[in-house]
Amino acid sequence: MKRILFLVYLLSHYIYSYAELSVTLNVETPGSLSSMIASSRKSEITHLTITGKINGSDIKYIREMADSYKKTSLAYLDISGAQIVKGGTYYTKTYHFESYQRDCGEQYTEDNTITPYMFCDCGWLKTLLLPNSVTKIAENAFFDCSLESITLPENLETFDCVIPSFYLKAINISENNDYFKVIDGVLYSYDMKTLYRCPNNFASSIFSIPEGVENIYKSAFFSCSNIKEFRIPSTLKSFGYQALAWLNLDKFEMNPNIHYSSIGSFTTIDEVIIPSGYSSFDPSVFGSSDYYSANRYGAYVNNVKIYCITPPSLKGSFNQGTLRGNLYVPKGSYSDYYIAYRWGDFSHIYEMESDDNENKCAKPTITYSNGKLSFLCETEGVSFNSTITNSDISSYRSNEIQLGVTYIINVYATKTGYESSDVVTATLSWIDVEPKTEGISNDIALVQAKAILIQSQNGQISIEGVDDDTRIYAYEVNGQQVGSAISHNGQANLTTNLRPGSIVIIKIGDRSVKTTIK
Repeated sequence: MKRILFLVYLLSHYIYSYAELSVTLNVETPGSLSSMIASSRKSEITHLTITGKINGSDIKYIREMADSYKKTSLAYLDISGAQIVKGGTYYTKTYHFESYQRDCGEQYTEDNTITPYMFCDCGWLKTLLLPNSVTKIAENAFFDCSLESITLPENLETFDCVIPSFYLKAINISENNDYFKVIDGVLYSYDMKTLYRCPNNFASSIFSIPEGVENIYKSAFFSCSNIKEFRIPSTLKSFGYQALAWLNLDKFEMNPNIHYSSIGSFTTIDEVIIPSGYSSFDPSVFGSSDYYSANRYGAYVNNVKIYCITPPSLKGSFNQGTLRGNLYVPKGSYSDYYIAYRWGDFSHIYEMESDDNENKCAKPTITYSNGKLSFLCETEGVSFNSTITNSDISSYRSNEIQLGVTYIINVYATKTGYESSDVVTATLSWIDVEPKTEGISNDIALVQAKAILIQSQNGQISIEGVDDDTRIYAYEVNGQQVGSAISHNGQANLTTNLRPGSIVIIKIGDRSVKTTIK
């Protein structure tokens, strides 16, 4: 009995050691990694840390240690202290897609670059720390990977690829990087204009895209299965290719001011809302019109709810899966849609009984007084969901800086049994009252400031908190004046022809505030 227990102990100890085999190596000569690890043992290594210089021959050897289609074990790779250099053999010339091996041409390393297909098919690899010296990550670098955690290079400048992993939980990058940042686990460009990747384990069912974001990168929300709905900022201009792949959404609202590529493969959307404002519509946003391709490479929509009285002209066909769903049209327009080219192909067309806004929360209003923000809504019993972001100065390069404090406020109302309201946005800015009397005393800045609340809707801009008889101007970013007004009773209203999403500069006296037209 003791002998059996001893053998069990030895076996378990061997398995444990095998599962935790960690190796640290310094590669002094590029291309020499294979001579530092016995070929008979490379499949047993689970954790590998490499410093020094590595080339294509070394990358090829690393790939063999993490190959999805071989019996390997490499789950953790830290090459943050290594430098990738040009040279050596090609590291791959094929990749796998849907269990088939495809040709991608011979791939070679380049200096300080994660080149195409470098980590594709490395399905055993779960944690990857990339070289801090790398400045560019090329397309398809992580194709068919299963990464759970990735640490991007400290000196990264160009990110041209997606991370199509079903298991991604953590994206990391140094705070010293000047081109990218991670906020609440999500990767953005440093200026917050592009959202690159949300981790798969994002917990909330509603993702509020921050105000200021203009572009959603391709595959940005790949397999973020907890997300059921998005809150869209007024600044958004585009949804990238396959941005919503492998999602199961409750609702997705289109916007005529946003450009959409084919938004998702293997995606199901219970309800798509097409608001008024569309004169033409491109159904290819939901994928191919071919039934087989639509179900595999497109979005399947159960219900399409459109608010255009006149059927928009179509630039293509809806996919067959979506046409089997329901089309809801405005009251009185059933016949128009029933006979309309391609709209009439829907299996089921229904008129909405009303304008469908009876059970939608009214838009909130935002006010500011005595240091407090207040939200009001005509719909009784609502809850308010708000976000406030700061766009104050964070860095500078000159010897003189004009200081100010600006907050972007977004709020929407919710109520059980009601559809959430539209998002209302305002800009709250403090401008100094007496610049000549300000100073710094005992390391504390003394500033007399006045709070200015700026809101906009359909080109109409309202400004509260200014002194009476103050001349206010509105300019486009190119310097062209688009409106002006004189304040009365602490308020001013400007009318412009600017479209939603446009940036406008509001000049109050000798102070300027940047805001976005909603």
